[in-house]
Amino acid sequence: MDKAVSDLREAMDRYYRVQAVAFVRRKAKGPADPGFEPLSDDELAALEELVSAIEDVRAAQAGWVAAGRPSLG
Repeated sequence: MDKAVSDLREAMDRYYRVQAVAFVRRKAKGPADPGFEPLSDDELAALEELVSAIEDVRAAQAGWVAAGRPSLG
């Protein structure tokens, strides 16, 4: 399998795993809702990991296009 395909698949797999964890952790209500509580350190860490996973997907997509593949966006 070529590197661009492998990198993109790994980045997308990581993104979906991290996204699932971030959304499971964030069950809290919004700021306008009664009972709102600010993000905990664990929730912030999960969201930071999600941002990192998104950056990895963007880098993998750029590698995909640089390898001569059609744009994904």
